[in-house]
Amino acid sequence: MSYQINAMRDQQKAMVWTVVALRNAIRRASRADTTPDFRTIQRLMNYIERVTEQQQQVNEERHLFRLLEKRIPAMTRTMSRLRRDHVAMKGYRMRLTETVNYWRQGDPKSARHAPVVAHDYLDFCERHVRAERDLLPALRKVLSDDEWSGIDRVFASVDDPMARGRSRREREAALETFD
Repeated sequence: MSYQINAMRDQQKAMVWTVVALRNAIRRASRADTTPDFRTIQRLMNYIERVTEQQQQVNEERHLFRLLEKRIPAMTRTMSRLRRDHVAMKGYRMRLTETVNYWRQGDPKSARHAPVVAHDYLDFCERHVRAERDLLPALRKVLSDDEWSGIDRVFASVDDPMARGRSRREREAALETFD
């Protein structure tokens, strides 16, 4: 049972680390007189799209949220809100991508707007992760060992090099793969 919890926490930490790095890179770039490192910014956004949105969130919705709704019908509203959060997180990323693209094309307003969008995105992600962590006690109460084993396999199948990275150097090397 503990593997799934650790895998979920590691993946959530990696997502938050990535959004923090994204926000910090955008802040530094907006304050500097040099050309921003758009390649790194794009890699960070690619990671969020490919791993967080296309793998982690899909697994959470299919395997955790459905089980909780089935076992604890009173949590249906909470699961619906968390699903809406996933959609909103995609919206934040898309809005940030659009802002960065305008900035890349030379729009000076976008250079000032991008840090605000990145900060809002980070705040939203952190609130969402806290809400999902509150699900763990309910999961512990209602899931059988077989269900935990299935969830273990699902979360282990997520190819998340940032979550596997144990040092900054390892995470930076992992980021290189997200061109």
